[in-house]
Amino acid sequence: MKKYYVNERGTNWVYDSLEKAREKADKIGGKVESRVFWEYYAPYYSEGTSGTRQISGKDLIGAIESNFNRIIEDYGLGGGSGYKLNYVALEKAVDGAELVVDLYPLGRLGKPGNRVSKRIQIEGVEPEDLTVDKYEFELK
Repeated sequence: MKKYYVNERGTNWVYDSLEKAREKADKIGGKVESRVFWEYYAPYYSEGTSGTRQISGKDLIGAIESNFNRIIEDYGLGGGSGYKLNYVALEKAVDGAELVVDLYPLGRLGKPGNRVSKRIQIEGVEPEDLTVDKYEFELK
């Protein structure tokens, strides 16, 4: 999804259309900035009432990489000492994309627990955001 922002003395006005943002910018003498973001449902995200979180970045892959820990926390997938990744991929879906995560939560002493797999729906994905059917993340 692409949104357009106009800053007026610290207040951001957000618009879906560039024309409306330009009108507001001309009216207050501001500048229009655009930002691309995607959303996912976050069951353990307690702020707000929508239950969704937004991630943004230069592209979808970069946005997921830079917000990966937050996504894992929002789903409560890590253990007391974190997690050990087994597999992470982004796949095209009918109405967006799905982040496929396969990991082992680590206990307090760093021992891996039972394997956990989760498919997380990413909304607002346009065809140009994900040009391949499946992207496998490099595990570090």
